[in-house]
Amino acid sequence: PPRSTLFPYTTLFRSAKAEQSKMVVDAAARLLKELPENAALLRVRADGLANLGQDSEAQAVYEQLLQRDPSDAAVLVNLSSLAGRRKDYASAKELLLRAVKVAPENVELVSRLVGVEMESRGVTKPPEANAEQGRMVLDVADSLLEELSENANLLRFRADALTDLGQDGEAQAVYERLLQRNPGDAEVLANLSSLAGRRKDYARARGLLL
Repeated sequence: PPRSTLFPYTTLFRSAKAEQSKMVVDAAARLLKELPENAALLRVRADGLANLGQDSEAQAVYEQLLQRDPSDAAVLVNLSSLAGRRKDYASAKELLLRAVKVAPENVELVSRLVGVEMESRGVTKPPEANAEQGRMVLDVADSLLEELSENANLLRFRADALTDLGQDGEAQAVYERLLQRNPGDAEVLANLSSLAGRRKDYARARGLLL
């Protein structure tokens, strides 16, 4: 359809989504009168409030949940998102650091953490130039590794950035460090093979892929 006809549908969709969130919040509030300590209902209510933009109320409920379970990664992430909305990047980062420590293998959490660190530096979108983007990711990864020195996903971010920047020797050292932890990591093996291919060590490249 012509572009102009999309706007009414978009508006209706947003309106329907808001109405649905209101219904969810109301239903959760009614049920919580009978089940006031039910964590799942509290989470549903907090999510609905956040979707409606009622951030302070949502935060209060998430913090109530966090008091019960300080290691709840999902709640930590949601509180971080609320902090990011109000541009409190220090709190957003601290909450995500806690979440990553709880779930260090979660790639999405590490990606969020890198994103928050970039936003805290005033970067709202990645630079178009690959080299500049690579340097920025490398700088952010180095900064975060000071607090999460053994996080495999951050090490992978760092190695990938070094590879993009053509710093093959340093990239290889990081990939090999990762391979020592997990000798069967197919992605790391493939990346090491690519580096071997760059220096025309085809025997090594082939051996890594076999």
